[in-house]
Amino acid sequence: MRLRLGFALLAAASMSVPARDGFVPRIEALALMQTLNASLLASRSATATLEKWCADHKMSAEPKIVARRVAGIEQQPSAETRRRLDVADAEPVKYRRVQLRPTIGTCLGGFPTK
Repeated sequence: MRLRLGFALLAAASMSVPARDGFVPRIEALALMQTLNASLLASRSATATLEKWCADHKMSAEPKIVARRVAGIEQQPSAETRRRLDVADAEPVKYRRVQLRPTIGTCLGGFPTK
């Protein structure tokens, strides 16, 4: 999901500049996309990272990304996950999955999102 939203944000950012085609513009777009992906993977909050990215690229005066919980997805942590989290077997671990969406009119310039 992070990558799909990242592609949408990248596409919206590129709409503010005249379209260019060729090797160099494609490499620049790839570098921008890889930078966003690396930022998302390195952050503790995809929501905050995407809001900052939108602000940094002047996609909205006040970017707002909303996290909506996806219901019905339950997952128990593996032994490896518990070890990495330093959590005992008896301790409860909650899992949640969210969908990140820009609010209408922010980041995507008012384009509706699915």
